[in-house]
Amino acid sequence: MNRKLSVKKQTSHKVIIFWSMIGFLTLVFITAIIILFINSRSARSFDDIRNLYEDEIFQKTGSYYVYVYSKIDEKADLDKAEELEELIVTYMTYAKRNSDAQRIYGMNADSYRNKSAVQENATTSVVNKTRFADLVIGKEDIPILMLIENNRVKSVYKTEKEIREVLENAMNP
Repeated sequence: MNRKLSVKKQTSHKVIIFWSMIGFLTLVFITAIIILFINSRSARSFDDIRNLYEDEIFQKTGSYYVYVYSKIDEKADLDKAEELEELIVTYMTYAKRNSDAQRIYGMNADSYRNKSAVQENATTSVVNKTRFADLVIGKEDIPILMLIENNRVKSVYKTEKEIREVLENAMNP
């Protein structure tokens, strides 16, 4: 009989160490990908909000919020808006992680394309409106939060307390 066939080969320690390292590096790589994916699903700052312009406000499907704010460059125009930014970021993260939550979009009132809806010394009139041209937002009321359902403004929240209450209730059903 052939001696070479009858002798059982032993796996060397170098081969075991090599494949152990390959397995370990694969686990590290998969863990890093999972962590990056989870972090990408959270909003880090108010700048992560998706802004809508003009009639885009009524073109989304389902029920969602539109946060109308005034921001020039990187500075919130009003103290009320600064205090709400953290809550908006928290809600954006919540909405990203919960598929059944209503999405939130932004509308910068200082944007050239959105300025026509904002008027000085006007009373905010947005409820039941279905077109951007019909929206009247009083500059003094900004920031406001609009709930849009079926391409129609269902309700509007004008005060910081109302906005805070609505979003906190949405996050804690």
